[in-house]
Amino acid sequence: MKTTSTHKLRFSILVAAGALLLSAGCVSPTVPAVNAETKEIDLGKGVKLEMVRLPNDLWFGKCEVTQNQWMRLMDKNPSLYQDGKNPVGAVSWNDCLKFVEKLNALPAAKESGLAFRMPDDEEWVFAASAGAEGNDAITKLPDGTELKAADLGRIAWIEDNAGHWQHPVGKKMPNAFGLHDTIGNAMELTRSKRNSSTFVRRGGWHGCSAEDCGKPSFCPADATNPACGFRLCADRAADR
Repeated sequence: MKTTSTHKLRFSILVAAGALLLSAGCVSPTVPAVNAETKEIDLGKGVKLEMVRLPNDLWFGKCEVTQNQWMRLMDKNPSLYQDGKNPVGAVSWNDCLKFVEKLNALPAAKESGLAFRMPDDEEWVFAASAGAEGNDAITKLPDGTELKAADLGRIAWIEDNAGHWQHPVGKKMPNAFGLHDTIGNAMELTRSKRNSSTFVRRGGWHGCSAEDCGKPSFCPADATNPACGFRLCADRAADR
C-alpha cells in the first residue's frame, strides 16, 4: 500500500525518508487514549498480537515482535537479551520472512482478515512519525505534542536511559497512532531494498544516540544483529 511521503521522520537534522499486546507485555504509561481500531490475534498459551489500524488504512504492530511471540512459531529464540517480553533480536531478514509465512498460515491469522508482512521503508517512516510535521520533529504524541530529539527519552529506550540493555515492549509512551517503541529499544527490519543485496533497517536501538536513531542502516538478507528485530505490518486480505 502506498503512503504519503510528506510525513518524514525528523531529528535535530532533517532525515530524508526515501496490535501487539504482544505477550502481555505491551502496557503503556498513562497517556491520552488513542482512538484507533485494533485487532487481536491469539497465538495460544497467553501470547497475543495486537495490530493497530493507521489513518492510511494500513495495519501495524502495536509493538515490536517479542521473543514470546517468536517462540510460538519458531524453533528457537536467538536473542541475546533474553526475556520473553523483550523484542526478539539477532534475527535475519530471511528469518523474519519465515515467521511471517508461518503466521499467515495460522487459522487465527486467517480469521482476522489480515495478510501479514514486513513494512516498506516508507510505510515504516509514516507509522513512526505519526503525522509530525514541525521542524526537527521526531514524532507526535496522542495529545498532539510533537517531540524533538531532546525529548526522545519520553518515548524511546536509547543510549541516555536504557542502560545499554533492551527492555520489555510497550513500557514507553506510544505515538499518536498508538504505536510503541518505533524509535529505540531495537532496530526494525523493513522489506525495502537499498540495492540488490542489502535491506533497510529503521528505528535505532537501546545503545544509540538520539541523533543516530533517525538514520537508516543496511544489512544483507542473512545477516543478524543482537540489537535488531522487526515489527509486523498487514493489509486487509481482501486487498492482496
